[in-house]
Amino acid sequence: MKRAPPPADAIRGDKQIRRPWLLAAAGIVLLVVVVTTSWLLRPTTVTTLVLDRVGAALGLEITAAGIGEYRLRGSPQLVVRDVIARQPDAEVPVLRAERILLSLPWTTLRSRGRDLTITHVELDRPVLDLQALSRWQASRPPTAETRIPTLTDGLTITEGRVQGQGWAFAAIHARLPRLAPEQPVRADLAARFEDAGTRVAFELALAMSAPAAGAGIAAIGPLSIIRDAWRIDGAVHLRRRLANADGGVGLTPATVGYAGSWRGTGDPLSFQLGLHGPFAFRDGIWRYGWQRLHLRGDPVVPALDAAGAIALGRQLALRVNGAMPEWPAGWPALPAPLHASDTPLAVAVDYVGPADLSATTTLGLRRDTSTFDGRLRLPQMLDWADRAGDPAASPLPPMQGEVNTPRLEIGGIRMEGVRIRIDED
Repeated sequence: MKRAPPPADAIRGDKQIRRPWLLAAAGIVLLVVVVTTSWLLRPTTVTTLVLDRVGAALGLEITAAGIGEYRLRGSPQLVVRDVIARQPDAEVPVLRAERILLSLPWTTLRSRGRDLTITHVELDRPVLDLQALSRWQASRPPTAETRIPTLTDGLTITEGRVQGQGWAFAAIHARLPRLAPEQPVRADLAARFEDAGTRVAFELALAMSAPAAGAGIAAIGPLSIIRDAWRIDGAVHLRRRLANADGGVGLTPATVGYAGSWRGTGDPLSFQLGLHGPFAFRDGIWRYGWQRLHLRGDPVVPALDAAGAIALGRQLALRVNGAMPEWPAGWPALPAPLHASDTPLAVAVDYVGPADLSATTTLGLRRDTSTFDGRLRLPQMLDWADRAGDPAASPLPPMQGEVNTPRLEIGGIRMEGVRIRIDED
């Protein structure tokens, strides 16, 4: 038996009852969408979401106390301020930065990490702590490969700092126009190395055959070494292949040329220095063991061809073994018959002490059968060399040592089997 249809006025009444509920539901949904969208589009919300996602992937707590900015039109761009990245419960952050700008294409966002193309990165006043970085790296699972990102519009660093234990690279300014795997790299880098009174300031133009270990690298630009009592100013040229150096950076071997001048209490002393051998920087210590060293310069600067090694940090360790092709023209003349010999002078130098070279240096010289074994302090020697033409100055350098020679002629007097002892006073 068929049910009779409801009256038309009943249908109209039912629709009138349901329509307000539908409108109310639609209004609530729209309100939720508007509120959610406005919340998501707040810079602080977007910044927090991005930093939380990145921090979870890296095992770091990343916060940004400053006001964030973002742009979605064109290439997405995110700006975060007062950024701190640290391991959970760690006191010292791995990285701090006053401002970080990251611009990357939509294809990178959609790839979920498969594509590492980035448009541009800017870091203002970043501070990287190497001890905290080392602890974080030790906590990370091993990776099968190191992926090099592509920076289509490069990287800019302003007033950066990398700090180790008692030393730091400060005032770092860097500009990397472009970076891509297996592609040549060019960059400009300026910084100041600081450690216990020693400062090494440089502004270098860098070039690499590729961003990878084993790549060829070259650098050229001004470099100064500064202490309280003296400074060396000049220009350096370096080339070789990049290598890992047991947790540091190495060049094996490196060819270095340096033309500069030593400025102390007296007149500047100009020189040219060429070195070739393995180079490494690790834990704030510069190490260079050279197979070949060539030194030339002003008449007071001895010409020297040698091998040896140097380590410079809070202390300086230096060892040189080589030969002086001739007696320096700016030094007092040797007595007969030593002055007439064409045999190069064998030279051995050892120094361990403060980086200002104020400690005692041991010096050994040998020509034919004549020898000298002595001890000196370089600052005093330089003061003496500055007064080489002064009649009131001592004819003997301020050093301690002993000369042994089979024959010596002074003032028309000929002596044989000579042994002379020199005291510093």
